[in-house]
Amino acid sequence: MKKFILLTLAGAISFGSFAQNRVAPKAPQTKSTLTQKTAVSSNAMLQRTTNTFDTASINYIQSTDTVTLYGESGFGAYYGLNVLGLNGYAERFDVANSDTSVSVLGVVARFGGMYNTASTKTVTFRVWNQSAPVAIDANNSLIGLPDNVMGSSNAISVKNLGMGNGAAPDTAKIYALTTPTAYMTTPFFVGYEVPYDTLQISGDTLGLYSTIDGERHTGLGYVSNGDTTYITQNVIKAPNNQWYDNYLEVYNIYNHLYIYPVVSIQMADTTGGGGTTGVPSVTKGNLTFFGNYPNPAVNNTNIKFSLKNTTDITIQILDMNGRVLNTINQSKLGAGDHVINVETSSLAAGNYIYTMTTGGGDRLASQMSVVK
Repeated sequence: MKKFILLTLAGAISFGSFAQNRVAPKAPQTKSTLTQKTAVSSNAMLQRTTNTFDTASINYIQSTDTVTLYGESGFGAYYGLNVLGLNGYAERFDVANSDTSVSVLGVVARFGGMYNTASTKTVTFRVWNQSAPVAIDANNSLIGLPDNVMGSSNAISVKNLGMGNGAAPDTAKIYALTTPTAYMTTPFFVGYEVPYDTLQISGDTLGLYSTIDGERHTGLGYVSNGDTTYITQNVIKAPNNQWYDNYLEVYNIYNHLYIYPVVSIQMADTTGGGGTTGVPSVTKGNLTFFGNYPNPAVNNTNIKFSLKNTTDITIQILDMNGRVLNTINQSKLGAGDHVINVETSSLAAGNYIYTMTTGGGDRLASQMSVVK
């Protein structure tokens, strides 16, 4: 029997020693050594609410969803370029019951910071399947880490990541994979990799946005037969090409990264209602997404999803360039299944992206088609 662990302030556990039982990265990785490396206070992981760090000040996406860009002067961006040479960042997503109907078409991500107008650096977005559990020691393990690459984008210039570069707001952008992934049969990771030399950052102080510390909406892990398995929610790649858990082994920040997949789900028309057990789906925290029907749509389509807990939800319809065409807000939707009807008669024939965001910051996206 599994017993789930919830993160609480009481009974805090130190996880820094766990990393010592795996091959250490090229540079220090525990919270204490990060503090020594950057010569900042012991409270080094507090978010910046001013422009002390030159990437961006805190941004508010929704009144109940605080999103920020973590970084330190003299260190760099926590989820971007920094003095440790950390070069990959990814977020984990779940699929239902060894699904065979969910594939990933692209990635949505929001970056902030400054880039050098002469920069030649690039990032590549990727999707990885999840590895088998990774042992930490005899009685503790991670549920899995990024394993095989299932899909990749083209190399994207850091100048084309939606950053305002100090002159305009930072915006989330859509990045297509060169080829959709095969159907995903295990949980998967969505993220990006960025090669760079720590001695030649040259003004590219950029990073990925995230929710603030404490705004993670999945459990820490579970105990089964005396062994503890920790849920790897987001991970960081070190210069030694190993992935490490963001919370347990690197920054001790309990959050979500602002990066999520554009998924395609082969969904049957469920206008007759019924349950969702065994139905193809993708889950992120409080939000489970089942797809939209009909797809292609003519005059309207129905977006079906489920919530674990009461929350607000925002649906945005975007063209393939990321321009927002329509926004639908639903307040205080209860736990359980929901269907939101979206009018499409005013849309020209073609493909569109729609994003779903809960009040707590869980995000997923999908593609729909409109025919005339």
